[in-house]
Amino acid sequence: MFPNHINVICTLEVDHNTKYPPAVISEMPDSPSIKRRKLHTSREDWDIRVEDIPRSEICRSNNLGNPSSSTSVPDFLRDTAHRRRTLASLTKEVSPPPLRRATPVSSRATPTSNGATLQSCTPIATPGSSSGTPIVDLTTPPPNEQSKASQAPENASTPNTHIPFRLTHIPALPTNHTITLQSLLTPPTPSCTLTTVWCFNYIHSLPFIVSNLPYDTNLSTLRIHLVHGSWRTEDATRIRLEQDRLGHPYPGNVRLVSAYMPEPFGTHHSKMLFLFSVEEGGGREMARVIIHTANMIPFDWGNMTQSVWDSGWLPLLLPGTKEPPIGAEFKSELLRYLEAYGSSRTGELTAELVKFSFSHIRAAFIGSVPGRYKLSESHFGWPGLQRILRNTHALPTSVPGKVICQVSSIATLAMGSKDTWLTPIFLKALSVTAPSKPPPPKPEFSIIFPTPDEIRASINGYDSGGAVHMKAATPANLKQIDYMRPYLCRWSGSLAPISSRTDPAPLRLGGRAKAAPHIKTYIRYNEPTCQTISWALLTSANLSNQAWGSAPITKASRGRGPVIPGTDDEKEVRICSYEAGVIMYPGLFAEEGKEVVMKPLFHGEELYEEEGKIHVGIRVPYDLPLAKYKPGEMPWSPGGSYAEVDCLGRSYLV
Repeated sequence: MFPNHINVICTLEVDHNTKYPPAVISEMPDSPSIKRRKLHTSREDWDIRVEDIPRSEICRSNNLGNPSSSTSVPDFLRDTAHRRRTLASLTKEVSPPPLRRATPVSSRATPTSNGATLQSCTPIATPGSSSGTPIVDLTTPPPNEQSKASQAPENASTPNTHIPFRLTHIPALPTNHTITLQSLLTPPTPSCTLTTVWCFNYIHSLPFIVSNLPYDTNLSTLRIHLVHGSWRTEDATRIRLEQDRLGHPYPGNVRLVSAYMPEPFGTHHSKMLFLFSVEEGGGREMARVIIHTANMIPFDWGNMTQSVWDSGWLPLLLPGTKEPPIGAEFKSELLRYLEAYGSSRTGELTAELVKFSFSHIRAAFIGSVPGRYKLSESHFGWPGLQRILRNTHALPTSVPGKVICQVSSIATLAMGSKDTWLTPIFLKALSVTAPSKPPPPKPEFSIIFPTPDEIRASINGYDSGGAVHMKAATPANLKQIDYMRPYLCRWSGSLAPISSRTDPAPLRLGGRAKAAPHIKTYIRYNEPTCQTISWALLTSANLSNQAWGSAPITKASRGRGPVIPGTDDEKEVRICSYEAGVIMYPGLFAEEGKEVVMKPLFHGEELYEEEGKIHVGIRVPYDLPLAKYKPGEMPWSPGGSYAEVDCLGRSYLV
């Protein structure tokens, strides 16, 4: 019988003749040293906790080899060392998507995985700006901000103020209304422990998820479900996920769930977390729903602009309790989305979620699921969004409001060179409001998409461009850009020439000019000057008909395929991808005798209590007024070559 705690003595010997990577050398001792670790043990099994090995002492490389020793080592100590090596492997870096993702370079050109090269150059005075416009430095928080704050409070709202969306924390940029992944994965109280994590995403890194769990998380009892879209057994991403699973200390606790992918051009693009916790000793159970925009990899949670909606911790639904309509509708639509995966994939999750109360939720859920749906009945894609927008109200003004679509990817929107989907289908759907007399004027539209200048000026330089996609290679691509040009605006007004701004009003800073966008937001402002908001959507869905759904087609025109019950000439919408988002509008926060004011919230701004009003602040990442593209200016495309150096002194050549 072993004692409950064993002090394990391990010696790390460094062969100074071996050429280790500089990053590894910096973390290794100058001479052999003795490290002591405490491992929790029991007669039946060994409880591995994240705290067992300090992360600061775990090398990020697995190329150090295993020192050999002729000394006989007891089996239980050998097992301990094996578990320690396994935990160390969980902190390995996982590369972002390979498409045009640049790698650090030396003094010579280094090829990327797709044929592009980054050339090392001498940095220029104002990197990333070919216009000569000075870059506004937002790395210093305003005086009223805690510069060392790493995360927002658990609940930044009060009964009369609400901030439903928070940006992810970037250490070098403003920290107001931000949140970290670590804080999201933290149980509600110190006496609670996580029991289950469901992670829906396009790209997963199991080691990254584990590294962000609380230090005292017991990995022997935590169950992790990773829902992905890599359904082919030979897919490299699926193979890597399986390798990560087998590298986990308890592989049986990790389940890989492959979503049904019927469409060849579809992706599993939803980004959600579902957390379940329980108090020690079998106490109260709680659940948490998180909908966000980041892939579950270090790159996306590092220096890219992302955003999060968080339900907070939900209590169990008491027997006989009826949930309010708003919370009940959110729960119903979320379960509708999850049930579309099939009971063998997500049945366990839906069975758990129905037990919890969504009573305090003030949001509407909108998702996309691959398939063909009746236009008149679909709850997914742009028809589902249009259905929700019929509950929203635009302020009765004589001037048109503005809808701003801000995305990180724009797909090929039509087969030909004509605008057959963007304006007549999607933007028209975004114009819908509740019936009113007189009806509000049709809004103006803008589409925010970064330019090469803005990618160059971002913290990661050209590396950021691997997460921002738009094609500009073929004549069809260029014609699409031409008909989109009246809508196109830059990501950052602070980096744009003053002459390109759409309004002479003072610039309101989003505080994320130097962090390239992977966030996706769609917001309708009541006025051209964007003072108040009619509705705001945070979603994983970019600007594509694969994500939002095709133009309506009849069964007779679509040819072969599964038939949805209905009349033969019923119009249908085809959706290819999984997406998930949440939408906010003032009516969701309404209380008797109080006026609800929804407005944009910028860098350094806060919400304050006001008698008789409820203030809802939507944390906007971009600058207002917007800045239109200059004549002839092109959007960023990772398929292009760029000789101008980025902020790291590198050019980008394909």
